[in-house]
Order: sequence, then C-alpha cells, then structure tokens
Amino acid sequence: MENSFARAFRDKPEIGFALQALLWVSVAAAAGRLLWSPIADPDLFWHLASGRWMFEHHRFLGTEVFSHTLGGAPWLNFEPLAQILLRAVERAGGLEGIRFLRAGLSLLAIGLLAASARTAGARGAWAFPLAGLAFLLLGPRLNPRPELFSWVFFGGLVLVVEAARRGGAVWEKRLPWIVGILFLPWVNTHPGYVFGLLHLVAADVGARWAGDRPTFIARLDRAIVVALACVPLTPFGPRIVGAMLEISIAMRHGLPIEEFRPTAPADAPAFWAALLIGGGFIARGVLRGDPEARRWAAAFVGFGVLGSQAVRGVVLIVFPLMPFLGAQTGVWARAKPAAARRTGGVLAFLAVAGIVGTALLRPPAATLLSKRILPVGACRFVRDFGVDGTLYNSYGFGGYIEWALPDRKVFQYGSTPFLRFLEEEADLSLFWPDSDRRGRWADYLDRYGVDYGIVDDRPAPAPESFHPPLMSERLFPEDRWALVYWDDISWVFVKRIPKFEPLIRAREYRALRPARQGIIAAGTLPAPAAAIRAELERHAREVPFSGKGAFLEEALQARSPRS
Repeated sequence: MENSFARAFRDKPEIGFALQALLWVSVAAAAGRLLWSPIADPDLFWHLASGRWMFEHHRFLGTEVFSHTLGGAPWLNFEPLAQILLRAVERAGGLEGIRFLRAGLSLLAIGLLAASARTAGARGAWAFPLAGLAFLLLGPRLNPRPELFSWVFFGGLVLVVEAARRGGAVWEKRLPWIVGILFLPWVNTHPGYVFGLLHLVAADVGARWAGDRPTFIARLDRAIVVALACVPLTPFGPRIVGAMLEISIAMRHGLPIEEFRPTAPADAPAFWAALLIGGGFIARGVLRGDPEARRWAAAFVGFGVLGSQAVRGVVLIVFPLMPFLGAQTGVWARAKPAAARRTGGVLAFLAVAGIVGTALLRPPAATLLSKRILPVGACRFVRDFGVDGTLYNSYGFGGYIEWALPDRKVFQYGSTPFLRFLEEEADLSLFWPDSDRRGRWADYLDRYGVDYGIVDDRPAPAPESFHPPLMSERLFPEDRWALVYWDDISWVFVKRIPKFEPLIRAREYRALRPARQGIIAAGTLPAPAAAIRAELERHAREVPFSGKGAFLEEALQARSPRS
C-alpha cells in the first residue's frame, strides 16, 4: 500500500505520506473497535469445546459427545481445523487471545478485499472508502467463529483470480495450484468453501461473457476442477457433500433460526443499499456492453439472491462488489483524473472519520464476556451451588454451557441436528392451549429425564389471537419446578424432587416467577409488596447491576412506595 501511495503521488510526496499515516490510523481504529467489543457469540464456545475434546482425545470428532439427547450419534464435523486453531489460541492466550485473533483475521480479510479492488484498478485515496465499505458490509459477520476463516480464504481467492485476470503471467500460470492450496485447508475449516466454488463458477461464466483471454479461462477451468477435487478431502470423505445437501434442503424449507430467515431491509440496510446501487451500475454496464459489468454480473446476482434469502448471507455481496468498484474507479480516474481524485479524497476523509469516530465513541468492554447474550451468571450459579442432574437448556445457550461447564451434558446447542428440538418446541408453543391441556410440555421434558434447566428470556411464538406465553412458564410450571436464579437474560429452574429440596428452601424465588415479573412491570402486584421487595433485595446482592431488577424495583416503588 505504501508503494501504491508513493507511485500515485510522486509529484507531491507529502500527500502520499499523509495517506500512509491515515492508513495506519484507520487500521488501529478498526482493530480497537474489534478488540473493545466483548465476546458475544454463543457458537464460538461449542467450537472451543470441540477443539478441547480433539486436543484431549487426539482424534477428530466422529460422534456427538456433548449432549445427553443425541449423544453417540454419528457426527460430521465441518470445521475441525478451525476448532483446533481456536482451541490452540485459547490455550495460549485465553479468551483475550481469541479477541486478538478475531481482530487480526478481520483486518486480513478486509485487507485482501481492498487489495483485490486495487488490483482491479483502484488507486490512491480510493483505497480508504473501498476498505471502509468492506468493513461496513463484512461487519455483521466478523464474529470469532470458524466463518471468520472463510472470509480470509474467500478474500484471498478473489484477489488471486483478479490478479490472474489482470494480466499477471505468474498468477495466471499458477492459478490452479494456488486455488488448490486455498481450498485444501478451507474445506476442513468452514463450509463457506461452497461460496468459493460458486464464485469460481460465476467468474468463469463472466470471463467467457466478457471475452477474457483464452489462456485465463483455461486456467480458471482447471482451478474449478482442482477446487472440486479438494471437497471430499476431509476426515469424513465424500459423506460431507451429502450433509451439505441436507443442510441446503433444510434452509430451503426454512430453518427456525433467526439468521436463516429472509433478509428484510431493516435487517441489513447496508446490504440492500449495496445491492441496489451496485446492481444499478452493473445493469447499466451490461446494457452498454461493458466487459467489466459482464465479468461480475453472475457473481453479483447470485450472491445478492443468497443474501436476500438468508440474513447470514448478506456479507457475500462484498466479494464481487469490491473488485467491480475497484475497476470502475480505475476507469473513472483515467477518464477524469481530477474529479476522481477529488471524490476519492472526500470519500477517504469520510471513511477514516467514520472508522475512527465509531472506535472512539464505543467505550471499552466492561467485561470480556457479554452478559447480555451469554448465560455467564446462570452457569456460575449452577457450578457454585452444585446443581447437577439432567439438563434442559435453550438452543442458543448450549455452546457456552459446554465450554463453561465441561463436566455437564447439554440438551441442545447451535448445530443443525438439534433443529428437531426447535421444531418440536415451536409446535408446542404455537398450539400452547392444547399442549397445556394434554400435558405435552411435561411429556417433552420427562421424555429426556430433565430435572434442571438453564433457559433464556425470550417469549415463545404463539398465534396473534393469544397473549404470547413465556416459554419458561410453559416448560417449567410452578407446581413442578422452582425458580432459583434469574438475571437479565436467563432463568435457572430445578425440579421439585428430594435432591433439590435444600436448594429450593434456601434459594427459591416465589414472588418473582417469570410471569409475575411481567405482571409487576404492567403495574399490578401478584404477591405482597414486602415479599416482592425482599426477593428484589436478594437478587440485587446476587446479580449486581441487574437492568431487569432495577426496572422491577421502579415498578414496585411506583405501585407500593416504601412507608
């Protein structure tokens, strides 16, 4: 990048020096923004637990070992290499090491995308707005989980193909070998390699439509064959292809997970803006016979459709968009150098100001782990008070529980085989009056011998004609279950059986059951004010800085002020 700035401003070296300084300021600000964020990805922890298991047993995971519901079932692990690497970083540097890894891989992926834009034609100050755009579009999926490795591999793939396309004889000659070197670890790191395959196919279609060099097209054809040959080279061989097809079919029929639902404009406004604006430029270029637009039309449309169909796919649009925009800015700079330089300078200033400003405005994380998403307090309570038995946990909590309580077996966690439980719970919730009458909620837990639970605070889905019940009250009615801990996101219930009687006598919350908290918030007291106040005071000692507790205290004060 330094050489690029120096070449672009040979006549004014002070401008090149200023751009280099801005580059490092932007990198530092972006890294700070990533490092200051707490770890809030539940899926990270079951990957860490998987890596820990493989470290301890010196073999790949071939069966499910973390749950008591599917334990021993055949298990196709798509991400063994990423899990081993994540575990190695955790062993070396703890969770702080994971945060640094996240920042490093994120910046590497963005840097590779910016390099692909530069290879396509972007020069000088245009590096900043394009890198800022990559940061904005990739941001929703820069999570410390195996998919982060996919963004690095994908960025490298786009850069390599673009370098070969733009006349780099060495890159073109070695393109199939480099693609093989990328895909061999990629297929063992994250299933995002499928998007890399789609990109290669789309690039091949675009190269033929745009009339690119026959030698480049021939090398690209070979690269596709090499990439396909790498797909079955995993610990599970060709079976992984069938598993990928099953997941694709499940996605097509709608998985009951938020990030697999269709993308609304409010979910990802940056994606929709990029899709509409970039799509407009590509459509205009295609109509005018522009080879550059033809090169990227297939990839842009394909990844745009994938992003609109699933929230987690919105970031894919950035991979064809970056080299396309890089080429467009290069054409503009050659046609109107003064206007392109001025526009690039203004956008560079705005991009740097935005990155630095958001980094400075975001305060450092108060804690390493996000207690707004992860059941940190609930797991600590279960461990400290020796709550043991057969666990039920919410789908999003399972990964963290595996990691925080390695001696426990969970009920479910964020992996595809456990979707059957989400589907059954959705059916029970949608028809909850009938489910209550038939005792199907109790049957659901009794089937697996559950005697304690760590659950989230989300209302269960229900028809609009009914008041949505809390899932926790349906699964854990008061006559069979006692609430012994709660915080802003989680509840801990234990069954009313002899082994938990001492804990229930000492720790049960009677006045602050989940449904009763809702009643208090609505302005009614479901129990004597003194009993509610005593439990709130105990909760304040157990869970300092509880937002829910403070809100309930205010509601109680308004309804029944202290004498």
